[in-house]
Amino acid sequence: MSESKAKQSWWQLLSIQGTAMLCLPVIMVGELLYLKYGWMAAVFGVVSGNLFLLLIGLAFASLSTLRRQTTVQHATHYFGKRGAPLFGSLMILTSLGWFAIQLNVMSLSVGQLLGLVGMTVAPLFLNIGIGLVLCAVMCFGMKAMKMLSNCTAPLLALTLVYALLSAHGIVPTAPPLSFSWINGLSLVIGTCIAAVIDLPTFFQHARSKKDALWSIVLLYGVIVPCIEAVGIYLSAATGAHTILGILQAGHGLLWTVWISCFALFSGLAANNSNIYSALNSSYSLLGKRQSCLMRTVVIGGIGTLIACF
Repeated sequence: MSESKAKQSWWQLLSIQGTAMLCLPVIMVGELLYLKYGWMAAVFGVVSGNLFLLLIGLAFASLSTLRRQTTVQHATHYFGKRGAPLFGSLMILTSLGWFAIQLNVMSLSVGQLLGLVGMTVAPLFLNIGIGLVLCAVMCFGMKAMKMLSNCTAPLLALTLVYALLSAHGIVPTAPPLSFSWINGLSLVIGTCIAAVIDLPTFFQHARSKKDALWSIVLLYGVIVPCIEAVGIYLSAATGAHTILGILQAGHGLLWTVWISCFALFSGLAANNSNIYSALNSSYSLLGKRQSCLMRTVVIGGIGTLIACF
C-alpha cells in the first residue's frame, strides 16, 4: 500500500501510540496498584516499570529504523522462517486478547449510555455491533488510525486533566513502604510489553531514528506514567472501586455521559491499533493470498468472537 511508505514524524507516531494508551485498562493499572499496595508503593511501581519499558522501547525504536520491517519480519530475520509462524501467532493472540478486553469496556460504556435513556441491550449484541464498526473503520488502514488519533487525542487528554483537577476528596496517608511494591512491576510491564515488542510494526514508518526515539521517550517517559498516575490519584481521592465510578465520582449527568463516550472513543483508537498489529502479524501465517479487506474482517471477527466469550 502506498500509505505504508509514508514517513511519520515523532508527533504522528506519538499521537497514534499515545491515543491507544489513553484507555481505561491503562488507567486501571494505577487504580489496582493503589488498592493493593497504597499510593506511595504504586508510584514506585509505575516509575520503575515504565523505566524498564522505556529502555526496551528505545532498543526496538532503533531497530525499527535500522531495518524497516514489522516485528514478525524481524523475528524471521533473526530466528529463521520456522520461528515466524510461532512468533506471529503469539502476536496475533496478544493483540486479539487486548482487542477483546477493550471491546468489552466499550460495550460496558455503550450499555451505560443506553441505560440513561431507559434502553437495555444484551452485551453480546453490543460486542457484535461495535466489533463490526471497528472492522469497517480499520479497512481504511493507517489513514484511519492517524485520523482517529488526531481527532480524539486532545479530547481524551483534556478529559483526564479535568477529571484530575476536579476530583474531590483527600488522599489518605500512605502505609509504610515495603518491598511489596516490586510485585506490582509485573502489572505495569505486562500491560504494555506487547505494545513495546510490536513497536517495529508501527515505527517502520518513522521519518528518522531521531523521530522514533523522541516518540518513545515522551510515550514511556511522560505519557504512560502520567495516565497510570491519574488512576492512582483518582482512586485514592474518590475512594470508588470501579474505573468508571472513579472517573464519574462527584460530577453530574453530562459528565457521566461524557466519561462513557471517553471510554468508547479511547477503546476505538486502541482497538484500531490492535487490529493493525494482528493484521501485519497475520502475513507470517497466511502469506498474501487474501486481500487486506478480507483479512481485516476475519481478524476483527475473531477478536469479536473472543470478546463474546
